[in-house]
Amino acid sequence: MEERLQQIEKAFGRGRMEIEDINWLIDQAKEKIALEKELDLAKQKYEALLKAT
Repeated sequence: MEERLQQIEKAFGRGRMEIEDINWLIDQAKEKIALEKELDLAKQKYEALLKAT
C-alpha cells in the first residue's frame, strides 16, 4: 500500500493521476471509514459492558 501511495503522489505532482489511481484512493478511504465505524461500534459495546459490571 505504501509503495502504491508513493507512486500516486509522484503522479499527482506531475499532473498525471489516472482514474485507476483516484479509484484506488477512494477505495482506501471507504475501507478506512468502514474500519473506523467498526472500531467505534466495538468501543461502544466495550463501554456498555463496563457499565453493566
